[in-house]
Amino acid sequence: MAKSRRPLIFLSEEDRERLERIRTDPHSIRKHVERATIILHLGAGLTLSQTMRATLFCFRPLAAGPSANQTGGQPDRTGSRQKAA
Repeated sequence: MAKSRRPLIFLSEEDRERLERIRTDPHSIRKHVERATIILHLGAGLTLSQTMRATLFCFRPLAAGPSANQTGGQPDRTGSRQKAA
């Protein structure tokens, strides 16, 4: 297996504590929680693919809604979705 070319991330104890506070604070913005979690995982030595599988961030639903391929239909002229026959 090829060796990763990703630079290693070294976190100080202060950095880890701050990232943990962001991750566990119920008032933190979701984007900040996700980023803090990713950095903590990478700092612990996990690869990027292991981090994405562990956090399931790669499976987050799209904000704009499902595409025509996901619903099985084609968009009509008004932009709404029609079911495929």
